[in-house]
Amino acid sequence: MLDVGPSDGSQNPRLVVFDKRDALSEPYIALSYCWGKKNSFVTARRNIKDRIAGIQFEKLPKTFQDAILVTRCLGMHYLWIDALCIVQDDYNDWVKEAANMASVYQGAILTISATNSSAVTEGFLKPRLHVIEKAVKSVLWVSPSGQSFTVHVRTRLKHEDIVPETTSTSTQDNPLLSRGWAFQERLLSTRTLHFLAKELLWECRCQYWCECMSVTADQSWKVGVLQGSLFNRATLDPRATMFYEYGWDEPTSTWQTMVSEYSKRQLTYRDDRLPALSGIASRFISFDLGGYYAGIWSKNLLCHLSWQS
Repeated sequence: MLDVGPSDGSQNPRLVVFDKRDALSEPYIALSYCWGKKNSFVTARRNIKDRIAGIQFEKLPKTFQDAILVTRCLGMHYLWIDALCIVQDDYNDWVKEAANMASVYQGAILTISATNSSAVTEGFLKPRLHVIEKAVKSVLWVSPSGQSFTVHVRTRLKHEDIVPETTSTSTQDNPLLSRGWAFQERLLSTRTLHFLAKELLWECRCQYWCECMSVTADQSWKVGVLQGSLFNRATLDPRATMFYEYGWDEPTSTWQTMVSEYSKRQLTYRDDRLPALSGIASRFISFDLGGYYAGIWSKNLLCHLSWQS
């Protein structure tokens, strides 16, 4: 875990290694972001002692700097960043942490999503493309009957780039939505704060809200990222009765839809295909779908294999 230091920035952030017996009791924030073509600022066996001693803030990639600033502003002390919290050249550590990814994002009090950034060097605290007009304008309106009313209006911004109906165009403006690892990071997070080009967007398991307040009631409960699948993140909780109350597909169908959508995402390394989906798979175990074998559940094996005879 990364200790971001005091809010005044008087101390550099440092890596903190917790023993299994000393479980982290304080809340933490997780970061979801695009690595980009190359991210050389990682924790490795050669520099782990230096990371524990302290990391010069100015040497960190811009996205990491921004995430630390946001964490400090929120009064939090700990931040989880995969590039720093996983020893990247230690295969055993990587395998162990990759298997634990579901717990990391589910356990975070908040996930900071650098949704609008395509590389770790870009950062996400950028000048906005358009400044939100929060000022309300008053307009006098006269009805056909002659009655006059004062109507209060303000500018409405478009944010369709991450609502389910428009995911086909969302990745152009928000590169993170095209990444395979980010797919399960978003689904498993309990709360996500998206940093977009025009505004901030809040997303949790029961609400979907933005600064311009133009999210419709329908979009508010459809907080998933799947196109036209009626998928809601509540389905990741085996205890959720909403799964059946809204007449959604059975878990097998939902899984197939998710795999289909996940398959559209990009991965830098081909071998990451199954690990990057394992966190979501772990949430389906309680649905009694049988054994899990490389993305396929044994209960409906023929269906998953598209077998016909």
